[in-house]
Amino acid sequence: MKKDFIVIIGKGISGEGAAALCRKKNYDFTIISDDDHTALPENTLVVVSPGVHPEKSLLYRSAIENNCTIVSEMEFGFAHLDIPVLAITGTNGKTTTTELTDHLLKSCGVRSCVAGNIGRPLSFIAAKPENTEIAVVEVSSFQLEKISTFAPKAAVILNFASDHLDRYHGNFEEYCTVKKRIFERVSPENQIYGLSFGKNSGRVSWKNGKLFFRGKEFFDLTNSDLQGFHNAENCAAAVELTSRVLGEEIIFSDRFANALRSFRRGEHRIDVFQNHSGIKFVDDSKGTNPAAVLAAIDTFPEGKLVILL
Repeated sequence: MKKDFIVIIGKGISGEGAAALCRKKNYDFTIISDDDHTALPENTLVVVSPGVHPEKSLLYRSAIENNCTIVSEMEFGFAHLDIPVLAITGTNGKTTTTELTDHLLKSCGVRSCVAGNIGRPLSFIAAKPENTEIAVVEVSSFQLEKISTFAPKAAVILNFASDHLDRYHGNFEEYCTVKKRIFERVSPENQIYGLSFGKNSGRVSWKNGKLFFRGKEFFDLTNSDLQGFHNAENCAAAVELTSRVLGEEIIFSDRFANALRSFRRGEHRIDVFQNHSGIKFVDDSKGTNPAAVLAAIDTFPEGKLVILL
């Protein structure tokens, strides 16, 4: 993938991750943003951060006009990675599923790490693997726009809901098509769909708050921090991914059940932060689109609900 000179567009955390990898590999590079008003030479390898808008960025448009090879930071990192990847995308639930998958792997003795859209660029992992055996990667549609070799061992699309339509011309189909690119280099048996699709892999199913693996019950979600259908979907996906690494038998072990039971969701995700005079106060500020808010509402089927938006 390396060319004589590499231009990294975007000075945020993704850009810094790509820069760290360039330094590690002794590549000749520069990191710039649209504020720098820099012209791009022809036939340059351009690494773009996910927040760089293809139409609004003058540098991005210049890269296209000058026949530059454009890759996402995630693609750049993956091209230099020597460990397998499990990948998660979808409109909602990506972070919880990523964190849960990592938690299950670690609890079962695998040296895993999280990366991607969750906050730590994949390029950082490639630059400093730190004895890691597998990377669990949260993937956004923006990161999938410019991939060519990204090939996870297994990948999941959790769900689709209207989102980011300012980037995809108000076209929901285009958004979904970009998301599906996560499967381009994944074997069919490891292409996993979330429960909401109704066509998941068939290994994990959910009914009445309980999870089943190939029709056999293995965990009751009421004994965990994973309540509601949306969390069942996240949990099912994490179990699907984990089984591709650890095998199926471990799913029914006490060790695995204890790992599911001990997992705690991150802050601001249906987070009950106060109980006062019989009233629960819930912080769900991570619910940043209508589908996520509706999923949170469905978690509280009984009683009066007051929503502050």
